Amino acid sequence: MKTLAAALLLALAPAAWAEDAAGDPLLSALRTELSRSAARLKNAEASPLYFLAYEAYDNFYYGLSAKEGAVADESEGRQRRLDADARVGSLQLDNTHEFKGDAAVSNSKNQEMFSLPTGPDQDALRAEIWNLTDRAYKAALDKYAKVRMNKSVTAEEDDKSGDFSTAPAVRSYLKVAAPSVDKEKFRAMLRRLSARFKPYAFIYDSEVFLSVENENRYLVNSEGSEIVSGNNFVRFGYSAYTRTGDGMGLSRDNIYDASDPAALPSEDEVARDIDRSISELKALATAPAETPYSGPMLLEARAAAVFFHEILGHRLEGHRQKSELSGQTFAAMVGKPIMPAFISVHDDPSLPAFGAQPLRGFYRYDDEGVAAGSTALVENGVLKGFLMSRSPIKDFPASNGHGRRSSGYGAVARMGNLLVTSSNEVPYGRLRAR
Repeated sequence: MKTLAAALLLALAPAAWAEDAAGDPLLSALRTELSRSAARLKNAEASPLYFLAYEAYDNFYYGLSAKEGAVADESEGRQRRLDADARVGSLQLDNTHEFKGDAAVSNSKNQEMFSLPTGPDQDALRAEIWNLTDRAYKAALDKYAKVRMNKSVTAEEDDKSGDFSTAPAVRSYLKVAAPSVDKEKFRAMLRRLSARFKPYAFIYDSEVFLSVENENRYLVNSEGSEIVSGNNFVRFGYSAYTRTGDGMGLSRDNIYDASDPAALPSEDEVARDIDRSISELKALATAPAETPYSGPMLLEARAAAVFFHEILGHRLEGHRQKSELSGQTFAAMVGKPIMPAFISVHDDPSLPAFGAQPLRGFYRYDDEGVAAGSTALVENGVLKGFLMSRSPIKDFPASNGHGRRSSGYGAVARMGNLLVTSSNEVPYGRLRAR
């Protein structure tokens, strides 16, 4: 079913792209400036500009918070940001190559980033795009010269993979409209929910909040890709803080994520959770201090997720397998067992939801223009592969759609939706008994 859906999406994408993309002023400005800059800068210097990409983020944001029965803050805004990825040299060696030896401490993923006008004026948009391109190109030339110098005076690298891989051109236009927000309804709801903390003197700070973000990403590159894709991120939550008698800080919080405000839990459900958190805080504030413990441990929910993220996820990022600044924990472990045989792990950013729970790691294309899909990382305890961006490593020459970036930084391999499954499921009660 997933394969058929993907095939239909690819079949329909060209028509949808042609119809919807034509009237988009931001896409038009990015396309025009990229074509002009790539052509003029390609052979402007002895070291060629062989790749140029722009990624723009068009964001709408609404935020609301309340404390002790009163609205504390409300904000709303629109912002556009633009990143430029200019690559000088060749696929084998370019300006993104990491310095080795003593110079390795100066390695950075920082790259040029600008704000863009939020209006449709083509001249205003193109002027800022050109300005950023000029800065990014000059920075790339400078870095490439330093990379070549560093490479000439340091030892030969074990992993001789190049710095960049090719990817097929993609054209897709899947812009997402911002969800409707009943502001008055949420103001009243937040006032009522935040007031539930007010009678409790032992709670010295608390907050209930709502954030709604609509983000549409625009990616164009010199390979011919033009991708517009969007997501809505809605988050509702609360937090409460207290201290023990000797000053130790304690907190309880809860977060509810959705893709539309209408899909958030009811006020009654949140109120029940708040009351439970208040009771837990009261009990914790007067509980005796724990003594040091060494022994078996059960990790649940968020704690388990963070454990896999930090202990496994980061160490399976492809670019780390050839970086001098990383431990390369699993670089030589492909095909070998790294965990119990009943555990399998894969990452699938193309999943918009898991059951009724929307997944914030969902995306259709990564930040390098590669389609998202399921990637097997561990099967029956055996390491099968890595999260790959377009930075190749030994035996893994291509991206699997995990090139991610924060604005102002170059793309690196990152998780999307990490799913851990077990073929040996044990009820929670039995685990506690063990």
